[in-house]
Amino acid sequence: MPVFRIAISSAFTVALVALALAITITSFRGAVDAHHAALADLEHSQTGGRAETYLWREREAMNEYRLTHDPEILEEVDTLSIRLDAVVARFGRDTAEETTLAKRTLDANDAFLAAFRSGLGASTRYARRPRLLDRALNAGETSALAPLQTLQALHDAGARASDVQADARSRQALIAGLTAGALAILAGLLFALYAIRLVRHGARQNDALLQLDRMKDDFVSTISHELRTPLTSINGYLEVLLDGDAGKVSAEQAGFLGVIRKNSDRLLRLVGDLLFVGGVSVDVAIERVPVELASLVRRALEDKQQLFDNREVELTFASAGLFELAGDPSRLSQLVENLLSNALKFTPRGGRVEVCLTSLTDAVRLQVSDTGMGISRADQEHVFERFYRSADANDQAIQGPGLGLAIVSAIVQAHGGSINVESELGVGTTFTVVLPVEPARSARRAA
Repeated sequence: MPVFRIAISSAFTVALVALALAITITSFRGAVDAHHAALADLEHSQTGGRAETYLWREREAMNEYRLTHDPEILEEVDTLSIRLDAVVARFGRDTAEETTLAKRTLDANDAFLAAFRSGLGASTRYARRPRLLDRALNAGETSALAPLQTLQALHDAGARASDVQADARSRQALIAGLTAGALAILAGLLFALYAIRLVRHGARQNDALLQLDRMKDDFVSTISHELRTPLTSINGYLEVLLDGDAGKVSAEQAGFLGVIRKNSDRLLRLVGDLLFVGGVSVDVAIERVPVELASLVRRALEDKQQLFDNREVELTFASAGLFELAGDPSRLSQLVENLLSNALKFTPRGGRVEVCLTSLTDAVRLQVSDTGMGISRADQEHVFERFYRSADANDQAIQGPGLGLAIVSAIVQAHGGSINVESELGVGTTFTVVLPVEPARSARRAA
């Protein structure tokens, strides 16, 4: 029953608002059209003023040329004449009377120019009698100005009439708008009870979401403390052992402890990345130092080789030459390790993972290809999003929080590079990373 009442009140409210909108739109559309017409007439009137200005400037330039004989001024006369013709052609084209007046103006201006040019020659009667040329130019200017002013008067009258009509339509639109506003207010009052209930319900939901957000922050803070604190303690005790403060350590033991320290540091960095990608404010420093990428990739492959052997997945690496760039070695190692782990995770036994380094112009390209299950086109659009897991990964119960590729993407962006994925279901996937290098370093490598 409450749902039925809400539906009825909503439908009635929508009907009233729709009626109000229809009245408003119809009325204001007429007012807008009327104002557009008034603006068009006003523009025509202003165009006539520009035409008169061009005619006066044309005459001034003629007089100046007669005094200075500067060829640039003669070019200005021609330019002004062209502009006058163009303005008048647009100005007088709405009615037959306007067309006739415009033609008279253009013809008179042509005669005006002809009189001026006939006085330029040294052998003409105008050259021997300058006053005669003045009278001819005065007559030509008057002949061009008379129809132009008549045309201007027509448009001024039209502009005034259009303005009066626009004002009337505006008043009608105002009355219609007030009527529509009254209908909308009525609809709002009828819908007020439902809106109040909706706001209260939304407020309760918002309070619940805020509480959940606070719980999330508390949870992440607790997890951060619980993960980072013991790792820091482990590193401290390892430092004590490596320094020999707890007794003499053999070379073999020191090697084992060094491996533990290395992986403990890596785990600590991964915790920081997890918190960073998860939206917690943790600084992820990118230290830029010279890095030889091929050696870095080989070390990462050596660290992962045993895992690939255990899974019976073939791991190959192809590169030629040195691949030096400015980057963070630990982050780049993490990038390679994450791509390898992702490829191994989705490649069945007997499959193959290929790693390839290629030199580009001012960049290096790292490709990691596998013969695994592949990624659907829909999932490819979200594969670099944090916490995203594809439907196939969930169906096959493949473990992982969905952070590895998000971390890879963040590291690539921090180094100013790019990453993309190409995949086909049942065939395999290729991730391509392009990292920029300094031009000078790139040129030295090519040499």
